[in-house]
Amino acid sequence: MSHVTYDNLWEDAMRELVSVLKLEVPTYTFQGPQNLVDYCRIYVKYSKAYKLLEECSDMLVHPQKRMDCMKTLEAVVGRILEIKHWMVHLNTGKEVINLEDTLVNMTLSPDTVEIIPPRHLVNDNAKNLEIREKFLLSSIK
Repeated sequence: MSHVTYDNLWEDAMRELVSVLKLEVPTYTFQGPQNLVDYCRIYVKYSKAYKLLEECSDMLVHPQKRMDCMKTLEAVVGRILEIKHWMVHLNTGKEVINLEDTLVNMTLSPDTVEIIPPRHLVNDNAKNLEIREKFLLSSIK
């Protein structure tokens, strides 16, 4: 794929983030997220943006764009964790939250909300992860 494809993917991710911000911070305060269903929809939208950013962060050619994409990716991960915290709080402390209805309403697959570690973190820390794994394996024996 060409760099134009990933630039377009980055633009799509940024558009998705802008639409999520419109849901989270509306012009009128009474229209903001107030219940678990609203937070579930926001969580799914952030997850969708995360997938787009994670896909294009590894393939962007320009170092400045890549750095901006990685910073945005880290911010989205932080926001996903904050939203998840609020969802657990609204779900009376239960960490398992049913997102099936939200995904069906948004016509998305369950893969959308699966959060995997960003590739750049795994690739950049491969040596440290390998050393840690060897240490853990040696301590078991």
